[in-house]
Amino acid sequence: MSNMRVESKAKKSWSFREMLFVLALATKPLYFGQSGSLQISDILYVALFGLFMMDGTISFPSNKEKKWSLTFVVIIAYQIMINILWYAITSQNGESDFRFIKFNLFYIFNLIVCLTIFQMYHLTGYRRLLKLYFQGTALSIAVCYLGIVMNFQGIGREKGFFNNPNQLGYFSIIIMTIFVVYCRDIKKTYHIPIIILCLILNVLSLSKASIISSAFLLIVYALLSSDERGKNRTIKTIFMILVVFIVIYLFLYSDNETISRIYYVKKTRLRLFNLQQENDSDLGTGRGYDRLKEIGLFIITGVGEGDFKRFVAATGKELHSMYASIVVSYGVIGAIGYYSLFKNALCSNNKRLFSLLAFSGILLYCVTHNGVRNTLLWSLIAMLLLRPYKNFENAEEAKSSA
Repeated sequence: MSNMRVESKAKKSWSFREMLFVLALATKPLYFGQSGSLQISDILYVALFGLFMMDGTISFPSNKEKKWSLTFVVIIAYQIMINILWYAITSQNGESDFRFIKFNLFYIFNLIVCLTIFQMYHLTGYRRLLKLYFQGTALSIAVCYLGIVMNFQGIGREKGFFNNPNQLGYFSIIIMTIFVVYCRDIKKTYHIPIIILCLILNVLSLSKASIISSAFLLIVYALLSSDERGKNRTIKTIFMILVVFIVIYLFLYSDNETISRIYYVKKTRLRLFNLQQENDSDLGTGRGYDRLKEIGLFIITGVGEGDFKRFVAATGKELHSMYASIVVSYGVIGAIGYYSLFKNALCSNNKRLFSLLAFSGILLYCVTHNGVRNTLLWSLIAMLLLRPYKNFENAEEAKSSA
């Protein structure tokens, strides 16, 4: 860790690269093309990574991040091999699905996002980088609400600048997760309003998975947000959990006319209370989990990511689950690789249970949606890998002031 820089002064203005980083985060909700195509946020990340590459070689905070990145490279190489193999196999019937090739690009790009954040650490130090990260994500919420206002329908599911409401729901879950993960590093006057804004976005999206995940994450926030010790912490935690349950109960079951008449309250209740009657609530056929049985022994290696008309379950559609999608596409081998990537990020400090609980909203959401390709998710993973350096910088400052 001797090569790690410590931020000596708190800067108020952004350098050009810092500005690009903040804007890359802030413009995440801006979609001007089809889903899967390059958006403004992606272009800014590429530009920032290009600037760092002009400086020379890629730098890592320590060997830990270097090994993590090499693991990611090996996983991507395996994915490319599997996808090319199945592209060749399925092309023999005269139809070529180029998604086998396209999906590889998403994972390569997300590795670039992580490497860019590692370079930002060398430029700014951990605390400055964390501040920029909060500023960018906070601005992204403002951009998101701008999209809601400009495209507001008032009837149906809102999506803002996104291409579909589920993207809005997942975006709000990740942002909410960020401010739950760092709830003890930010003043409550900042993270409480942001969490409330994220909850509103979840309701506006009317995404069942997002609403359920956000309710669970809200309970987790009540458990984790108090940084006090002893009896006072227990009392405050119990109080906050009671408040959360009362709010959830009033939202879902209140007979109050003012609450019950709100369109999105009525729609939320309708979607949640009719879960068992809706086809897409069935994990096997609606979400495609039955593909795990279809692929047989290929569950070890996977059958590639593409040509979805091969399957009987959810024929022609992408599998709606991060977990099942990884196993079907890249097998147990790929699943072990991704487990390693996530585990190392979530367990990068001593608060493993804290990290797992804070990440639970994303983990729960991904049971019924495939969110593994989202760049905002991977930016959070990269930041989690850098968490131990907060203590390192504190120790270095203590030495210098002694």
